[in-house]
Amino acid sequence: MKPLTLRTTLSLSYAAILALLLAALGFGYYRLLARQLEIDAAADLDEVTSGLHGYLRFAGATPSLAYDRNDPEEVAFIEKATRYYQIYDANSGRLLLQSPALEPLGLHYIPAEGPGLPTGSARPRNADRSGPAENFQQCDYANSR
Repeated sequence: MKPLTLRTTLSLSYAAILALLLAALGFGYYRLLARQLEIDAAADLDEVTSGLHGYLRFAGATPSLAYDRNDPEEVAFIEKATRYYQIYDANSGRLLLQSPALEPLGLHYIPAEGPGLPTGSARPRNADRSGPAENFQQCDYANSR
């Protein structure tokens, strides 16, 4: 086998260096984008959860939403905020209410999964951020009113 010429060796070296640089740049950009998307999703989830807290009312043990159905801004916010939600009793871990859109996804939590569920707090908190934020939200409202 004939050794490679200097021109071929340099071309292959430059191509390898360029490929490594592009791969490193792509990986860095991907990580930065993923981090920023996670931060934005968490901020949006906190905003929606905090906003929804003001509309949530408890009549006995049943939670309900009280809002002006003639106000387009409130209606749009409630529709966005209640697309995927679950409300649990903070003391027992019992599911009080969940959105109809969550039923086909099959997301059913049990008290044994409690480390991710908030307990005993009057302030609304997100229960699980380990998965994609757009899939679902869980809030602790049982002690808030």
